Amino acid sequence: ENTFSRYPIMTVGEANGVAAKEAADWAGEKNGIFSMIFQFEHLGLWDVEINESIDIASFKRILTDWQDSLEGIGWNALFMENHDQPRSVSVWGDDGVYLKESAKALSAVYFLMKGTPFIYQGQELGMTNVAFPSIDDYDDVAMKRLYETKTAKGTSHEDVMKIVWKKGRDNSRTPMQWNAGPYAGFSEAKPWIGINENYKWLNAEAQKNDKTSVYHFYKSLI
Repeated sequence: ENTFSRYPIMTVGEANGVAAKEAADWAGEKNGIFSMIFQFEHLGLWDVEINESIDIASFKRILTDWQDSLEGIGWNALFMENHDQPRSVSVWGDDGVYLKESAKALSAVYFLMKGTPFIYQGQELGMTNVAFPSIDDYDDVAMKRLYETKTAKGTSHEDVMKIVWKKGRDNSRTPMQWNAGPYAGFSEAKPWIGINENYKWLNAEAQKNDKTSVYHFYKSLI
């Protein structure tokens, strides 16, 4: 009250652990604290260490519950990616043969719900997870700890890296892929972390010149 009431601002709360039935207490227009909140319930459906596939029915149910919970009461913040999550097209779709189709389908799913869609850097290109060969190539402290713990218990390097490649936060923290030039056009100096090797064909410059690209599909949705 002492902060938000003083300014004409829009606020977004990061609300991991909040259930849809509690949404009005957080983002309701009458009694809510924030203008909208990021809910993480749908992201909790997938864990590479537990299951290798997505429960689509549960995914649809969760998104529907959040739409229903704030209908006429408040406003949803819609998102599929952030700096702590692996790339959505690599988790929820096919980042190989059907990369373009998967990225477009996922964007349509969340853009066409009621709420404000947020786009994480590179998501509008369909940027994918990365598979660096060594744990030393990563900065994510959680994945480094996971690697240390599991290898100490006898899990092979290859098996642990499969988890890192799917689950690690650095998947979304590789430099933005602007073009096919040095360091993907991100900088003139070597970045703090490696570049995804697919930058030579998956980049903003190439997609701007392709009217069927993920980038142009996002523009049409906007």
